[in-house]
Amino acid sequence: MKGGSNELFKSSVFTAFCNDPALKDKAPALELLNKAHHSLKETIRPAEIMLVVADLERVRRLVEGLHQEFRLFCRREPLSPPLAKPVAIQTVAVPTFKVLIQPSLAAFVRGANVGDSQETDLEELSSSWFDGKAFFLLRSSNLGFAGPATSIAIIEAEPSRVEDRRLVIARHGKETYARRALCPTDTPMLALAAETPDPRKSPPTLLLREDEVALHRVVGMLLNPNVTSPASKSEAVQVDGKGCLANVQSAYKIKEDSAIPLALPGQIALGGEQIKLDEFDKHSDAYVALHLDDGSSIFKRVGEKLPPPLSHLRRFETIGGLGVADILSVGQPHQGFRAVEKAVLVLGILYHL
Repeated sequence: MKGGSNELFKSSVFTAFCNDPALKDKAPALELLNKAHHSLKETIRPAEIMLVVADLERVRRLVEGLHQEFRLFCRREPLSPPLAKPVAIQTVAVPTFKVLIQPSLAAFVRGANVGDSQETDLEELSSSWFDGKAFFLLRSSNLGFAGPATSIAIIEAEPSRVEDRRLVIARHGKETYARRALCPTDTPMLALAAETPDPRKSPPTLLLREDEVALHRVVGMLLNPNVTSPASKSEAVQVDGKGCLANVQSAYKIKEDSAIPLALPGQIALGGEQIKLDEFDKHSDAYVALHLDDGSSIFKRVGEKLPPPLSHLRRFETIGGLGVADILSVGQPHQGFRAVEKAVLVLGILYHL
């Protein structure tokens, strides 16, 4: 109370209470209150109360205001200047590449060129898309299925205002967070919420001043990265992600819903090397595009093979909440099961061109 008590006692609520005429010496209301407080309370008659009922009601409201003002005073913290926003992040050059964006998953897996498709006006994706971008390794699962831990978030290096509920890398002071930003329009505050697959392990939502936070839009995600995590306690840490793009060989515009929320329709999947059918064990949990013997193509995650004598059958896991797992034959036909004819490693997802 010592430092700010003068501010409390000079408030309009306190001065109104102290200057109320009902509390002046010899005022009827004050004399009635004194009588009620001491041994004469049994002598009070209704007529005495009726004479000062308006004064007593006014004083009661003033006392309630005093209680509220005191509670607010106790919760206040000394004002301090806002933290300076961190500066823009340094970008890195990525390997040069240029690929056509295939119109279908089947064309993507089979490695079709323009002549194989009825759509001859294909879009092109080049390494210039990564200009002005930076890479952050996710050390937590706070982005849920859209950004699994150990994935690399591709972000805009320049901080900016973001749309409500956008995935972001947020920098506040010395801390870096991988969160979803909740940005109401009627307050200078914003919230950073986590979306962990297991809500029991979700960290608490952070409420921060918007002018203290550098927000970087997440514009893509690199999957299956072989990157060593730098020592850090932050939820995300900047890395040199150019090695993850060294093997980009193809791209595909997603049209299906089965990869939601990892990948949404209209986004772009980056394709890497073709996986040999006898090397799936080397790519456990990797994201792959598969072309099957019935002509269909699917986007899955590599699971475990079945025990002998069915070890030529392998489970391919669902990616998003709308898909289902599949048991497929690999390298050896098996009646009643579709067979994998070709597999391409999916390196990442770009949210827009």
